[in-house]
Amino acid sequence: MVRPSRRDFLGGSALTLAALTGTLDPDRVADSTTPTDRRSLDELPDSAASAIAALPDDDSLDLSYRLVVTTDVADADVAEDLSHEARVVTRELDVAAADLSTVVTAITHDYRRRITVAAGSIDRLDRGEEVATVGDWRVADDGDREGMTTVSTDGVAAFVAGEDRSGRVEAARAIATAAAGEADGEAADRLVDANADADAAFGLVESFDTVLFAPDAAESGFQTPGASAVGTGAIRAFAGGFEIHPARLHGSDDRAENRYLFFTDDPSTPGDRAVRSLIEAIGTGIVEEATIDRSGETIRVDAVLEAPPEHDHENAPDVRVGTTVAGEADGTSGDGEADGTGSGQETGGVTLEHRGGETVTGDALEALQLWVDGELVDRQPADRLDRFEPGDTLTVETDPLASVVLRWFDAERNAHRVYANEAIGAEAFAIDHDVEAETVTITYVGDREADAGKVAVTHRSDDGTVRTPAPSFGDGGGGTADGSDALTNGDAVTIEDVGMGDVVSLTLTVPSIPGVHRRPLQRFRVTPPRIHVHDHPDRGLIAAYHGEEDYDASAFRVLVDGEPADRQIADEIETLSRGAEIPLGEYPVDSTVTIEWLDPEEPVVVAEHEVVPEAFVDLEYDPEAGTVRVEHREGDAMAADRVKIRADGEPLGTQPADEYEEFGPGDSLAAEVPPFARVEVVWVGADDDAESGTDDDAAGGRDERDHHLAGTTTAREALKAHYDPGAAEMRLTYVGAQPADPEGLQVTTYSPADDSSDRTSGRPSGGERETLVVAEEYDELTSGDTITLTDVEIGDRVTVSIRTETANMVSERSVGHYPTEPRHGFTFQPGSELEAGTGADGRETGTGTDQREAVPDDGIAAVYRDPVSRDAAEFRLLVDDEPADTQPADEHDVLERGDVISLGEFEPGTTFAAEWTPPAEPVEAGSHVIAPTADFAVDYDAADGSVTVTHDGGGAIAAEHLSVVVTPDPGRPEPWSGDEADGSIDEGDSTTVEVGQDPHRAFVLFREHEVIAEKRLAENETNETRDEGGETDEARTTETGTAKAEASASGSAESAAEASGGASDGSSAESSAGAEAAADAEAE
Repeated sequence: MVRPSRRDFLGGSALTLAALTGTLDPDRVADSTTPTDRRSLDELPDSAASAIAALPDDDSLDLSYRLVVTTDVADADVAEDLSHEARVVTRELDVAAADLSTVVTAITHDYRRRITVAAGSIDRLDRGEEVATVGDWRVADDGDREGMTTVSTDGVAAFVAGEDRSGRVEAARAIATAAAGEADGEAADRLVDANADADAAFGLVESFDTVLFAPDAAESGFQTPGASAVGTGAIRAFAGGFEIHPARLHGSDDRAENRYLFFTDDPSTPGDRAVRSLIEAIGTGIVEEATIDRSGETIRVDAVLEAPPEHDHENAPDVRVGTTVAGEADGTSGDGEADGTGSGQETGGVTLEHRGGETVTGDALEALQLWVDGELVDRQPADRLDRFEPGDTLTVETDPLASVVLRWFDAERNAHRVYANEAIGAEAFAIDHDVEAETVTITYVGDREADAGKVAVTHRSDDGTVRTPAPSFGDGGGGTADGSDALTNGDAVTIEDVGMGDVVSLTLTVPSIPGVHRRPLQRFRVTPPRIHVHDHPDRGLIAAYHGEEDYDASAFRVLVDGEPADRQIADEIETLSRGAEIPLGEYPVDSTVTIEWLDPEEPVVVAEHEVVPEAFVDLEYDPEAGTVRVEHREGDAMAADRVKIRADGEPLGTQPADEYEEFGPGDSLAAEVPPFARVEVVWVGADDDAESGTDDDAAGGRDERDHHLAGTTTAREALKAHYDPGAAEMRLTYVGAQPADPEGLQVTTYSPADDSSDRTSGRPSGGERETLVVAEEYDELTSGDTITLTDVEIGDRVTVSIRTETANMVSERSVGHYPTEPRHGFTFQPGSELEAGTGADGRETGTGTDQREAVPDDGIAAVYRDPVSRDAAEFRLLVDDEPADTQPADEHDVLERGDVISLGEFEPGTTFAAEWTPPAEPVEAGSHVIAPTADFAVDYDAADGSVTVTHDGGGAIAAEHLSVVVTPDPGRPEPWSGDEADGSIDEGDSTTVEVGQDPHRAFVLFREHEVIAEKRLAENETNETRDEGGETDEARTTETGTAKAEASASGSAESAAEASGGASDGSSAESSAGAEAAADAEAE
């Protein structure tokens, strides 16, 4: 037999499973059972039979199963050899890996409950509060804090995880009843008995270590655009037997021989392509070989799968590729992957342009693949170009509806990088939603005829369940005008019963490309209007609307504690438009204010707000005493028994109610708390357990009715970091006075490759992370204990976090971030601005996080702000681009956070910079310019659509140093224009900026970094628009009438950076508190 090459196979995804039939090694399937063979529990291994028998019929649980996973772990001796499901069992039931034989995990329809059954050398559990016994089975609950109910007898133990205690206990009783085989004296319904497909599915256990069973394909949650028959009745259920656990196949070089069973009333449907798409989704791999048997009542597929390609940014050419679809340039994402979709209905042509990065030649050019509709095109990039360099283009003609992908693929390493991924035809469809009729109509508005068979419509409920089969174009559902497969302008389909939260997707049905995410053409989610209710200190409750669509105000009803409010939205405005803020009045604490949307047949709650006290509470940790001080700084006094202090979700021994009846301004208390604990002060909702201070969250978090007042992680400052770039070492030393338990404490090193590999999540990818578990080094941390990390290169980042695992989730909480590059290393500030030992807001720090030295009253000082200590000789300070007279090494051997270098007195306009010199190209570690003092008036002319800024007093400023930003219009700062643009700007001189929409704020910038004037122009600016324009410093902005603002020179660098589209990296304009906040954010 000639084995197809891997590249040819992966490149030719048009090959259907039918064409591949017979390519499997006959020896692999010689002993296979026929598709109709079934196995009773008596024919299965004892441990598997015992675990499966404990699963009750889903009807007896008043819920349905999404997936049931059975895993044979009899050969695993240590936890590392176990699957994720089995590792959860060892952790939650405190069972050794060697004592486990079989683990069965059932995930329920709403994901809120998980049932896990384990069989092996397990004794009947004696943990928790016993709530029932059924035969020899004991049912016990571990309490709300654990969020788990256990069921056990000798040889088998199970647990139910979920937030609702009564639901857990009910499910646990059903497990015991099913396993014991009795229910009021009658045989109990078990899943294997009640489901007609279960015995065939679980029969796979005899041959495979891991078996997955989806009793109802519609509720399985698998997103398989190429297998539209799944969940629509063609396939009612499916199962898979896996030689290698799907989670372990990804990233491996192994090939897995799997078997799949598809239960259907008509084995001739769905087609081979749909079956292949579902196989790859279930097995998380790429089908290499397969054979299909449709001879019985069940479709059986024996297939060989290999891992999908790994994303590889390090070895792939560093190229940015932009796309032009139907004549319009499409954007490119930061990592080189083109984003967005284009219409393509006019020409069907797509142009891919090299827009930056390295030139691609040789083997790298040969590895570039161009795909259209899931097929490699005849002429690949290497056939068209000798080299692919900036400015070069690749053009490909497509149908009006098409998929275009450009990627680099290394066949030997099974690695790739996607540069462009376009779904052509998105703009060729219009979607209309009728709220009252609960319908969605999709209309084809393209000018060219398209293939109706290339697009599928899917209707899913908000939990991912496929609804009744959605009509598609050309399937007889009335989509095309003449019933043909040609899609023409005006053809439409209507999807009915589309409820709130449902999603209607329009997806290309072309073959998928291994490892490439399939982009939908359109995705429409039915969502209610976005209304947010918040407390305003002066105006009471405010309802703010942020949506794009306008609504009649009478379509909304305001309720207070379930009764119509005296003040309705329609009393204030006629039309609800984007940016509207509606005052709702003031209501007593514990009132619940609800806003309902009345347009749907059943009113929909679009906003709900519980009125809580407005109070500001400070937390200060004393590392010497090991206590946290809780002080009510200002705001409303609160009933002390409703204020709770918790550490890692548990109430502390000392509470406000121990000392006060009412906790008000000036009141304080201290409570003992260990290092690295998450301390939180909350106001407990009226319906919560105010006595215990506990909540029902199984993960140890806050109940949704808790109102957060303050929070901190203790002993952050107890870890001191020092970086040696020459030795590539980061040393972390514990300096706390109190011994610390290192449980869960871990140190992770991230490389630059990590940060580029997963920009959408905001977290580095797992492949490049190196994590050290502190508990493996120390049983207890005491002062002086040190952890030294090696091979920490410049550009890497070290993070210390605490990892917490529960039955329902895994979470990480940050303790500190320690960058190797001090990009926020220095702030420059006048000595009069900040007193020694105070934080950025002028209050005493008291936590040891900022050991600032005395700052001189006059002149400028450089203050070291980085959380990592470094040799002082590594830094160079510059004044007007020349070395400063005083350098860090003149006054310090090692720089620690808070160290000060006095530089002297200077004139306005003087620039300062700090450089970190170990890299070949020094890294800027801070900058500053002394801004001149001047006032500016700002006028907005709505008729002309322009904002005029006028110098209104103070010193003259060179025009080249001034610019203006007006939000929310995007873009860079506008240079000062007018007759004086080349000279000096004096009192009375002005500049005008045209705006495309009503302005929110205007900023005057000095050298594009320092805000020297700011004016709020929108009278009803919402919270959302304020976020776009930065924070207002009311202490330095004074409004006269509606047109004039006076501002001092100490502007906010943070506002400037946001207003100018992120021009500043936070290291400039450091005379403001915003710059120190940037450095603190890096540290915290």
